[in-house]
Amino acid sequence: MKNENRKKQLYRYAVDTFIKALEQVTGRRKVNYKCNKQDVASWKTFVEEFNDYIGEDFIRKFIEFGFQSWFNDSVKDDKTYKIRFSWVFGKSAVQRWKKNNAEINNIIVQQNLKQNVKINLMNQRSDVPLAVTSLRSVEENFKSEFHNTKRGFLWCIANTTLYFHKSSYCVTCKFKDDCKKLLKQEYFKVFKTRGYGEE
Repeated sequence: MKNENRKKQLYRYAVDTFIKALEQVTGRRKVNYKCNKQDVASWKTFVEEFNDYIGEDFIRKFIEFGFQSWFNDSVKDDKTYKIRFSWVFGKSAVQRWKKNNAEINNIIVQQNLKQNVKINLMNQRSDVPLAVTSLRSVEENFKSEFHNTKRGFLWCIANTTLYFHKSSYCVTCKFKDDCKKLLKQEYFKVFKTRGYGEE
């Protein structure tokens, strides 16, 4: 990442989103979390590893996957008051993420963490309506990658804001109905903002 200010913004976003996830997954209210040196070092490891891929969406998905790793049925002891930022962003977390591709990691989160916990880490911002009601070339590029294939559907789940009627890829995709259902389930506000609220 080139820009130092952007780096700082993303770090703040990562910490804020980690805290939001911690509150939602554990049911704790108003978590007062302070990062230590190990947390900061883990962020540096994360940035060095993924550099060009880092954006808010990737960070959010990485956090969801990280929490999935520590809060699932196979974890014996309760991590509610133990979990650290470094557990989600450190070297081991990066290795866990890289064992699968992003699509598989997203499916793991969908089938486990999101089935057991009402988790929503999306930011409520004033520019969100514009972002979800306009075609974005980065998303269209993702959609074109494996258009109309099972892999493409999984790819879209991992990398886009799902079904959008203004996208020629979405309109002609054989998975559009499933994608629209998933949009309603996962991003209801986006679903509504795009004009599908009456369905």
